Amino acid sequence: MKFAVDSYADCHCDIFITPADSATFVLGMQITDDTLNPPNLVTITWGLTAIVIYTGGTQGLQNALMIAALPFSVVIMLTGTSLFTAAATDPLTKKNRR
Repeated sequence: MKFAVDSYADCHCDIFITPADSATFVLGMQITDDTLNPPNLVTITWGLTAIVIYTGGTQGLQNALMIAALPFSVVIMLTGTSLFTAAATDPLTKKNRR
């Protein structure tokens, strides 16, 4: 009886993994301009995204995206700071203030 239960669980695992692998492969091909062998990094990224959605739903995906966007937000803040600094020290701006 235990053997039947184990092969039943293996069957369900194969039914989930095969389409997921195919889907990540197709998405990787589409992202890399229809390359027949997309890079493993692209395929792994799509696989991780699918796992995040499967385990945590959209809330998990939102959290992952916010963590990934944190370095970019720091760059945006530094860009805004340097923009205001450059505008304050611009000779034309100083000339128009007088």
